[in-house]
Amino acid sequence: MNRPTPRTLAQVVLYLAFGLFLTVVFNVEFFSFSRKQLDLYDTFVKLKGEREVDPRILLVTVTRDLYEREGISWPIPLDYHTRVLTFLREAGAKVIGVDFHIRAQEYFASSEVLALCQAVEGAENIIWGREIAEDGVSLEELPECIQERAGDVFSQVFRSGDTIQEYRKYTRFTYGYYWVLNKKFVTLDLAVVSAYLGRDLSADPQYEQLSYVNFAGSRGRYPAVPMVDILSGQADPAKFKDKIVLYGVDDLVNTDFYHRTPFFKNAEGKFSMSRVEIHANIVDTLLNDNAHRFSSETLTSLLIFLVGALTCAMVFGTTPMPGILFLGFEFLSLVLLALTSLKLFGWYLNIFHPLMAVFISYYIFIPYRLIKESQARWKIEEEVKLLNKVEELKTNFLSLMTHDLKTPIARIQGLAEVILNEGGLSDAQRQSIDKILQSSDEFNDFITKILNFTKIESAGVQLNLASRDINALVKENVDILTYDASTKGIVLETDLEPLFPIKIDPDLIRQVIKNLIENAIKYSHPGTRIHVQTTGGDGKVVLRVRDQGVGIPKKDLENIFLKFYRIKDDRLAMAKGTGLGLYLVKYFIELHKGTIVVESEPPKGSTFIVTLPEE
Repeated sequence: MNRPTPRTLAQVVLYLAFGLFLTVVFNVEFFSFSRKQLDLYDTFVKLKGEREVDPRILLVTVTRDLYEREGISWPIPLDYHTRVLTFLREAGAKVIGVDFHIRAQEYFASSEVLALCQAVEGAENIIWGREIAEDGVSLEELPECIQERAGDVFSQVFRSGDTIQEYRKYTRFTYGYYWVLNKKFVTLDLAVVSAYLGRDLSADPQYEQLSYVNFAGSRGRYPAVPMVDILSGQADPAKFKDKIVLYGVDDLVNTDFYHRTPFFKNAEGKFSMSRVEIHANIVDTLLNDNAHRFSSETLTSLLIFLVGALTCAMVFGTTPMPGILFLGFEFLSLVLLALTSLKLFGWYLNIFHPLMAVFISYYIFIPYRLIKESQARWKIEEEVKLLNKVEELKTNFLSLMTHDLKTPIARIQGLAEVILNEGGLSDAQRQSIDKILQSSDEFNDFITKILNFTKIESAGVQLNLASRDINALVKENVDILTYDASTKGIVLETDLEPLFPIKIDPDLIRQVIKNLIENAIKYSHPGTRIHVQTTGGDGKVVLRVRDQGVGIPKKDLENIFLKFYRIKDDRLAMAKGTGLGLYLVKYFIELHKGTIVVESEPPKGSTFIVTLPEE
């Protein structure tokens, strides 16, 4: 088992320290970003989509049609409220929650007040809320009979005097109670649910806690009956039987009765959702106990720590691109986890700070890694430049050396030929001169290969095209190399199909043919045959050189055309060579837009196949 190195332990400590650092920072109040957290929650509520509404809830709303058809304006006469409440009682509504501004001084006819009091007398199922100011004083001077019924029931969705930003925040919460100047006010919603269930929920401490309203969706999700339909006799009483009826305003005129919700937050949304419909959402949430719950601070802190440590480890432990991909995966995983838990279980995973940890890691570590990668790349580029300079020096040296060697070799060949032609030599002397000429040819061939190689490495080789018959070049080389083959007892055979001349560089193709036949002689056993064949057709000329030598091992086939490559085989090690011959052959063939392949079956021999285009 390998023990962790000190460097590895230091890296782990760094990752954990970064995760702990982010956890501590985001638990400081200054970095809480509470409003941004709630904005993110709103986004997830909208992504979660709509849900089914409770069919037990029905709305009765004051709409703009009432003003137009009845020819009245705000405030609505008490007589209208009396007729609606009487209808709802007679229709069998189980609970009626009333959210209206009714001020006694606005009504001058005492007979209307008396009629309203008679309509609500003895009706324990009518819950009347009232508006409470910050000082605990009612904002409404209600009729005495209504005042007694309203008691300490708080009708507002949020308290009077809160700012618009707080409006947006408070509409997200379910409130069981409001405490104003140490006095407890039960919300209209909790009072309605208590009356419907037949038990007092105000004594249950769980309703003192804040929880998020499980909004059913955008406005208009709950069925509503316009007040004007009840007054005109068009409403069906059967629809109200055993229902929770919430009675309020949705006239698109009184902005005091509209508030923004997670589904409506734009600045122009004055009529985003009516207060009576918000009450319906809250009652639905309380009735079905399906309020949204936020994850605990402990779980959020643990998530921040894990995200910070993992992100740091991935970004430092990998190259920048995998690090960026991991950050994207981490981001999507957190979003999907939060959305899934909210949609399936009503439990919201507060991922705002973990997402902030992802972005902070991105903006800190990714640029750092890119700078380090850039520095490493610059270092590699400098090393490449140095290697290129060394390669250039080597090429120049080879070029100068080979040029300087060609002249003395030519002199040696010339002097040897003069001595040979003068005659009067013994057999031993003649053999010595022949060996000198043979060695000079080999050395000259070596120099030619080096020169061609230096041309390729520097500026490349330029083609000098001319129309030539491939067969003529084959015969020329076969005639030259027949003697070398015969010294090993090898027979050179030709099978040349008549061909049309094609555009080639004669010198380069001559070297190609010579190299292939020389290699065949070099690696063939004595007493074997080398077969040279040419064919034409289909717009190409094919040259095949087949020998009966030792063959080429399979593992070396893909490398034999590399420069300076030599097959590591004891049977072939004795053969002389530079490792440049086949490299030059392949380069010259590809320069002609041709191809060369090799087929080999050790130990039966090899076949080199050259294909040249006719055009």
